[in-house]
Amino acid sequence: MGISSGSAEGTALQRIERALRESEARFRRLADNAHDYIYRYELQPYGHFSYCSPAVTRMFGYTPEEFYADPELPLKIVAPEDRDQSAWLQTGQHVAEQATLRVRRKDGRLVWAEFRRVPIYDEQGTLLAVEAIVRDVTERQRAEEGQRFLALAGELLAGTLDERTTLTNLARLVVPALADWCTVDVVQPDGSTIGLGGSHIDPALEGVIRELQRRYPPDRHGIQPISEVLRSGRSVLLETVSDADLAASSPDAEQMQLRRRLGFKSAMYVPLRARNRLVGIITLVSAKVERRYGPDDLALAEELARRAALAVENARLYREAQEAIQKRDDFLSIAAHELKTPITSLRGFAQLLTRRLDRERHLAPEQLRHALGTIEVQSNKLAHLIAQLLDLTRIDAGRLSLARTPTDLVDLLQHSVEAVQMTTSRHAFTLTVPAAAPATVDAMRLEQVLTNLFDNALKYSPAGGPVDVTLDVGPSTVTIGVADRGVGVDMAQRQRIFDRFYQGQGDRAGGMGLGLYISRQIAELHGGRLEVEARPGGGSRFLLTLPREAAG
Repeated sequence: MGISSGSAEGTALQRIERALRESEARFRRLADNAHDYIYRYELQPYGHFSYCSPAVTRMFGYTPEEFYADPELPLKIVAPEDRDQSAWLQTGQHVAEQATLRVRRKDGRLVWAEFRRVPIYDEQGTLLAVEAIVRDVTERQRAEEGQRFLALAGELLAGTLDERTTLTNLARLVVPALADWCTVDVVQPDGSTIGLGGSHIDPALEGVIRELQRRYPPDRHGIQPISEVLRSGRSVLLETVSDADLAASSPDAEQMQLRRRLGFKSAMYVPLRARNRLVGIITLVSAKVERRYGPDDLALAEELARRAALAVENARLYREAQEAIQKRDDFLSIAAHELKTPITSLRGFAQLLTRRLDRERHLAPEQLRHALGTIEVQSNKLAHLIAQLLDLTRIDAGRLSLARTPTDLVDLLQHSVEAVQMTTSRHAFTLTVPAAAPATVDAMRLEQVLTNLFDNALKYSPAGGPVDVTLDVGPSTVTIGVADRGVGVDMAQRQRIFDRFYQGQGDRAGGMGLGLYISRQIAELHGGRLEVEARPGGGSRFLLTLPREAAG
C-alpha cells in the first residue's frame, strides 16, 4: 500500500515537473520568437541573467551570451544622460515599473527603448528576480520629438519677415537637434548661389564653414551632392560617408581637409522650394559615426524645408508688398510734381493771353508766337507723361503689344536723329550706319525707344558735346548704340537704372523715371535686350540689340 501510495505521489510529481518543463519550453519558444526583447535577471543568490531572448541582438547588437557573461552590460550601454534612471532595471528599487531610456547599440547608434519591469518576490516578500519586456520605440520617439521640433521651428520661422534672418535662423535651429553642423545656400535668379554662413555644434568651427562657402560655392556642374540638388531640385541622402566618399566628392585636397575638420559621417541635402521655384538648399551633416541619417530623418528635414520655404516666400511677398507701396508713393509724388509744371504753365499762359486780349484786343505777332510755342512745349510734355503712364499700365496688365512690319532701320535712325538734333544746339549728333538695315520691328515703338535714349543722352550731358549713334548689322541681329560724354553711370546705378521710377540723378534731371524701364520692356517684347555700359573717358553707352526677324 505504501509503495502504491509512494508510486502515486511519484507519478503526480513527475506530471507536475513535466508540465512545468513544458510550460517553460512554451514560454521560451514564445520569448525566443517575440519581436520585443525579454529577459530575466536573478538577484538570488547573486546577480546574473538567467534568460535573454534573441531579440536583444536585433535591438542592441549584443548577443545573449554577452549579457550572460557581463551582468552589468545593460547599465553600461544606457546613455550617460539616462543612467540615473536605469538602476531599477536590475534592483528592487521602488520606482515606476516603466521607463523610456536611450541605449547605445554595439555599433554606436543611439536607440530609444521602453522597459516594462515585473519584480518577482518569494512568500516572505524577498525580491528574487526581475523580469522585463523591452520594446524599441525609436521611431515613435523620433516622431514625437520631430513634431515638437517642427512646432518650435514654426514659431521661430514665423518670428521675422526678413528672408536672410529667416534662413540664418534655420541654420541655427537644426543644430544640434538634427545636425552637428548645417549650412544654407540661397539660389540667385541667374542660378548662382550665395552662402549665408551656417552653424556648428562647436562655435569655434563656424569660421571653417564660412571659409568653405567662400572658397567652394555650390556649382550646378560640380561633382558634389549639392550640385545634384541644384540640377534636379530633389533631396540627396548620404546615410554613410567614408573618407573615400569624401575624397571622391571634393575637387581638391584643401576642400576635403576643410570638410574633414568639420566632421562628415552622414549628410542630407534638402531643397527649399517656393511655388515650384528653387530658392535655396539646406545641408545637414552628422559629424559622428553613431548618428546616421535615414529615410525618417530625411522626411523630417524635408518637412522643415517646406515650412522654411513657406516662411521665405511670405517674407518675399511682404518685401514686395512694401516695395510696391513705396513705388506707389514715389509714383504719386513724382507724377504730382511732373504733371503740375505743364498744367500750371498752360493755365498761366491761358490767363495771360486772356488778360492781354481783354486789355489790348490783340497781341503783337511775335508775342503771340512765343506764348503759343510755350503752350505747345508744355502740352507735348504733358502728353508724353500721360503716354508713359498708359504704357506702364499696359505693361502691368500684360497688354503692351507690337505691330511688326518690315522696316529699314537706317531710315528710322536718320529721321529720329534729325528730329532730336533740332531740339538742341549744345549737342552734336553723329550717325554711323550701313547703306541699309532691314528688320521686322514695330517702327513706332522702336522710335519711342530711340527718343528715350536720345533724351537720356541730352539729360545726362548737360554741358553739351557729341552724341554718337551707331548701327551694326549681324547675321541675325542688329545693334544700335547711343553714346554720350556726360556724367556716366556708375556700377551701383547700372544695377537699377532700368527699374521703374528710378532716377539716377534725383529730381534735378526731371522726368518720372519711366523712360528706360519702358524702353527695356519694348526691347524684350521684340526678343532683344537693352543694356548700358560705362564709356572710357566718361559718359555712358546704351546698346539696343534686336533680332532682324520676328521669332515664330
